[in-house]
Amino acid sequence: MSLENSQLLEIYKKMMVFIANIVADDCEIVLHKVQDDTCVIEEIINPVITGRKKGQYTDVLGLYHSEKHSSSDFSNTRYYTSKKGDTIKANTLFIKNPKGELIGMMCVNMNVSDLVNAHNWIASFMDGFIPKALESETSALGTIEEYTFNTIDQVVAESKMETSRMSVEEKIDILRVLDTKGVFRVKGTMNYISKKLSISEPTLYRYLKEL
Repeated sequence: MSLENSQLLEIYKKMMVFIANIVADDCEIVLHKVQDDTCVIEEIINPVITGRKKGQYTDVLGLYHSEKHSSSDFSNTRYYTSKKGDTIKANTLFIKNPKGELIGMMCVNMNVSDLVNAHNWIASFMDGFIPKALESETSALGTIEEYTFNTIDQVVAESKMETSRMSVEEKIDILRVLDTKGVFRVKGTMNYISKKLSISEPTLYRYLKEL
């Protein structure tokens, strides 16, 4: 790796420390160095999620080379379940030099299990509740059902990809967003969403179990 690229990665090491001072203790920050089609951990702070160590070779290079992310500066937020059963929120920044060459990746992995549990508890506790601000907005836009279907259309459209070309993970990501907006509590949305995502209703219910 050239001196210029090494100096650039040193800047991101300082950024890692900055981020670590902001986020909670259950957040892991990893700096991967990319060189000659290999990926090795250059630095890691608070390895509580993956347990990885500095100097380890990793396989995250495939994330960058995927069709969806190869031209992007960062990956979309990903959620996965750790070996301990925790829900992990993962974000990756693709580090490129002035020539546009990929020289590294900075990954931020955060344990959000407590937030997921809190979200599920609040959603269950407040089932059927519609804030006054939302009521006034829906009255201007039409019925709650119309507002909900418009929300579904908007979320799917924001993916900027034909649903027939989406992977299972990408469709589940859309369902997570829709879940945060409470659309599943409105009657008739299951059939509408399954058609929008080009899947059957049984498949939709199976995906929902993974949220």
